[in-house]
Amino acid sequence: MMMHEMMKRATAIEKRYGKLLSLNAVAEYLGLDLPTVEALVAIGEIDSVAVAGICMVKSVHLAKFELDVTGMPMGTPSPVMEEREVDIMKVTEGSIYPVKSSKNPYEMRFFITFDDGVRRAVKIRGTSEEEVAQKKQQKILEVLAEYRAEKNGAAEVQQPVVVEEPKTVTFRTVSEMWYKEFKRDNESRGNSYANIESAKYSLKTINKVIGEKDIRDITKEVAQEMINEISLDNGENFRSKSHVEKAMRKFKNVMDYAFENGYIDRQIGKLVLNKNLREADKDSRFIEKETLIVLLDCIKGNMFYHTLVNLILSSGLRQEEALALTIDDIVVNNGLYQIYVSKVVVELSSNNYGIIDRLKHGERARYISIPKEIYDMVRDYYRGSMEDACLVEMRKEHDTEKYIFVNKNGCIHNKRTLYHSMVGYLERNMPQNSRIRLHMLRHTFASLMKNEVPLEVVSEVLGHSDISITMRFYASQTIEDHKRVSLGAEAMMKKIKG
Repeated sequence: MMMHEMMKRATAIEKRYGKLLSLNAVAEYLGLDLPTVEALVAIGEIDSVAVAGICMVKSVHLAKFELDVTGMPMGTPSPVMEEREVDIMKVTEGSIYPVKSSKNPYEMRFFITFDDGVRRAVKIRGTSEEEVAQKKQQKILEVLAEYRAEKNGAAEVQQPVVVEEPKTVTFRTVSEMWYKEFKRDNESRGNSYANIESAKYSLKTINKVIGEKDIRDITKEVAQEMINEISLDNGENFRSKSHVEKAMRKFKNVMDYAFENGYIDRQIGKLVLNKNLREADKDSRFIEKETLIVLLDCIKGNMFYHTLVNLILSSGLRQEEALALTIDDIVVNNGLYQIYVSKVVVELSSNNYGIIDRLKHGERARYISIPKEIYDMVRDYYRGSMEDACLVEMRKEHDTEKYIFVNKNGCIHNKRTLYHSMVGYLERNMPQNSRIRLHMLRHTFASLMKNEVPLEVVSEVLGHSDISITMRFYASQTIEDHKRVSLGAEAMMKKIKG
């Protein structure tokens, strides 16, 4: 009979939580706090299994624990007993352990077994180990008195227990829970607003396809269909590979979160990207020499664009690094004219930009040597801007007096506004307008510099955390490289043949 009840309850637990439960789910089901459940697992009161390094509890083990604690499945009404006095047959020892509570930092759990075979779980909390130990005997007497009164009271007609059908938990619901934690963690680490918004956009793309599906119904096949669907833009043209890869990563993050928190009992296997996805054309990242000459001639009349473009082109700086420079970052060291790069401009909130004192993840502050011509150009631009009395007052108001590049209001540049204003300027002034963007200047610097100095030096100047990043973008062989290889092979063969 007991085995039948246990399996019946295990089935009910499985319908609601799945075959495997996280410790959070166990705590929710038993009405206990997480530290208590962790302690019960640690001492072996609740059996557990390790899944990918995560401690999980099988539904049948939880049902067995209920039987051990209560003598019957939790929530099942006690049978009507004959009226007679009962006494305590056994009290387990119980251990005192700390819990996460400022009011009651210590807790003890133990079991009382009555002579009619019924067991009761008892929990005591207190402000010290001594107080908890003192409360134990008093609590035993209270539980005994309560049980005697309950046993000898009038038996009421009990309604049959109705096992509720598990509520649908959609992918959208779980993704929103994951995003809240993701956003909180990123904000606490000072990561850029753009990083948080990128995750939000990826989830929006996914939720259009599977947002309303029960997360337990999302199989590998469903996930693969979702990836195939979001690979197409308006159902026709294929999206970029980077766009779909970002969405795939966020989908995996949400599913891992669901597994860790007991919403699903399995993980999705590896998914495959559509082979027709667009690859970025690496050649389009660079500006040809003829176009560069036209560009530099075009911006001579605008001192801001003239200075910023020449600086990035001669140093390989990122746009956000250049806009974060102060006049104190332009220095002379041992006869070398250098820039000290240690800060970036980021979007702190919607359309609000500011400076943070760190670079991209994994990158360290660095010095970059520049030509004296560029050194003088940048310092002259700064001195010229400080001659504008109105702008100086606005700089003081926004605490940007030492920053080289500020907008007309004395504030840190808004990257979006700068992007659109430069595009508009080039459309109006370049004879043959090309799709030139500031970041293309960095790629152009790197592609030209790799022919002058070793690739590891280029990697260091660019600030890459790993030379493999540099190699992926800039180590492709040019026609001249192939010619040199061909001539070298020809010379080698001549030597071999003697």
